Amino acid sequence: MPVQRNRSDTFAVMPITARIALASLLVGLVGCRENSCIDGECPLPCESQIYAGCADGPARYAGRLGDAPVQLRLRYGNGGANDIMLSNGYVTAVFSALDEPNDLAPTGGNLIDFGTPGGIDDTTLTYQLAGILPDDAFAYQTIDFHSDTELASVTVRGTLAGRPDVKVVTHYVLRACESYLRVRSELFNGSADKQAFFIADAMHWGKRRIVPFAPVNGQGYAQPKLKLLELSDQWSPFDFAAGVDPSNDGPSYAAMSCSTKPLYGVNDLEISALGTPMQYVEPGDSMALERLLFVGGFGQGGAPVIDNVLVERAQRFGAPTQSVTGRIVAGGLPFGGDIRRASIVIRQGDRALTSVIPKEDGTFRATVEATGDVTTEVWSFGRKVVEKTGTALGDIEVDEPATVQLTVETITNGNRRDPAWAIVAFAPDDEPTREASTGTFHTRLKECAPWLGPPDGSSPACNHVIVAPQGTDVEVPAGNYVVIASAGPEYGVDIEHVHLQPGEITPVDIDIEKLDLVPPGWLSADLHVHGRASFDSGIPDEDRV
Repeated sequence: MPVQRNRSDTFAVMPITARIALASLLVGLVGCRENSCIDGECPLPCESQIYAGCADGPARYAGRLGDAPVQLRLRYGNGGANDIMLSNGYVTAVFSALDEPNDLAPTGGNLIDFGTPGGIDDTTLTYQLAGILPDDAFAYQTIDFHSDTELASVTVRGTLAGRPDVKVVTHYVLRACESYLRVRSELFNGSADKQAFFIADAMHWGKRRIVPFAPVNGQGYAQPKLKLLELSDQWSPFDFAAGVDPSNDGPSYAAMSCSTKPLYGVNDLEISALGTPMQYVEPGDSMALERLLFVGGFGQGGAPVIDNVLVERAQRFGAPTQSVTGRIVAGGLPFGGDIRRASIVIRQGDRALTSVIPKEDGTFRATVEATGDVTTEVWSFGRKVVEKTGTALGDIEVDEPATVQLTVETITNGNRRDPAWAIVAFAPDDEPTREASTGTFHTRLKECAPWLGPPDGSSPACNHVIVAPQGTDVEVPAGNYVVIASAGPEYGVDIEHVHLQPGEITPVDIDIEKLDLVPPGWLSADLHVHGRASFDSGIPDEDRV
């Protein structure tokens, strides 16, 4: 691991009493240091970041979530009335009350909801770490918030959970009209020993809805599995990192460092940890991490939020950028607006650069941090179907799917027919169809045949679809399928065999017989129904019910 030495190693052989005395002296002096949060007022995070400001921006808010204006709050959040909310009208962030720890964090004071005002929250938890052990989590003891005409802020202070002599502080700032959250975390080693630390934001995705995206060689959406025993080898640099909602109905997230050009860390479907390099911190020394956290990008994958990151990186580091444009068509018609139809990753060589979902009219535009030719790979129904090199790509043709018109009726006592809610699953009816329809989300999440959508998202998901009483249309790759319908434990099942042709519409009418199993006045239910706000599910509550 990288080693940074700020003092002579002769400190290590000093008598223990002298070491403790020196460490205590340094603890007392640290409050006098410039640009330090420890025991003093925090400097503005990412102060050198260009700030345009605005004369008449939306009102800032910092205070209890229960007292916050309704228009600034988030939907599907985990925050309660006593949690603390920041908003500048562009970004809203919610922090857990100190006595209300969430998920993996040892205390409150952590970011639990993050989104655009009135929009959806799709985070589980973001908290700070200095190492891989539970003792190395930041445990906050005080929380302060502030709002004025220019900014809203939250500051949390404490120690490492198992090391009370290591002080920590995190300072969050929303400035007027900015579309990102400025953050500074600081750690002070008040112990008598040299310690190996890093500072990182741990973002617990929980294998839920957000899929990390890493712009490095061989990755993109496909990162190596996290192995804690090999963490020092996996702790790698990233120009930035993003998290994308593959269901395409929620926000995407991104982070970039202001302290150093890259962030360091790991990405995994379960958790991302992004921050500083690993380094030694001598007694009496401190380390800090400053970064920007972004949110946005509804409906077009990672590109909108990544585009915002690249604007800031270009201003700060002079990183070159260019645009990639094109249009997806199928059967000669525009084919976009849905991750099932088309999802795109853009690369230069083996290096992933960004991801984007085309608009309803099939067009897409994405910014990449690169010069020269780049390669656009198009995925449709979970399979990579086209690769094309260049920046102005024109029309890109993909295979046209079939459309299935599903209707389900239940039959009671052999004659009464009622339109019904049902779950319908598609299964390949032969091996060529299985080989041609098996897909994933860019090699991530569960493999499905056919792949009709991300497995943990809204219907259609994986190989099944929820059918409404009025009927439901679903696009399915061409082939031969078994269609299996169920309306729950009170009903039987029905099976139909279908042959689907590209571009054709195929009606499938299914009848399910009601079984005489439930006594009058009773209801049957499956109550294992984790909803969207659960850390281990992203399925919308409507679909669960």
